[in-house]
Amino acid sequence: MRNDFKDFCKNKLLDFQRRERKQLYDIGNNASMFWRKIKRTYIKPCIHSTITADEWYTYFGKLLYDTDAVEIDNNENTEFIDVSAN
Repeated sequence: MRNDFKDFCKNKLLDFQRRERKQLYDIGNNASMFWRKIKRTYIKPCIHSTITADEWYTYFGKLLYDTDAVEIDNNENTEFIDVSAN
C-alpha cells in the first residue's frame, strides 16, 4: 500500500512536470510570456503577520522575565539529582 501511494505521488509529479514543460515549450518563442511563467512558478507566498513587533517584545519579555506570567505544571514528573550526597 505504501508503494502504491509513492507510485501515485511520483506519477502525479511526472504528469505535472510534463505539463509545465509543454507550456514552457509552447510559449518559448515569446520571451516575455516565457519569463512571466517562470517568475509566476517560483514566487514564494508572502505571509503577513498581524502581530506587531511591540506585541512580540512584550509577550516574550513577560515569558522570560516575569515569573508570575508563566504557568508551571506542578504535576510534571521531574527527577532531581542530589549532588550533595557524594
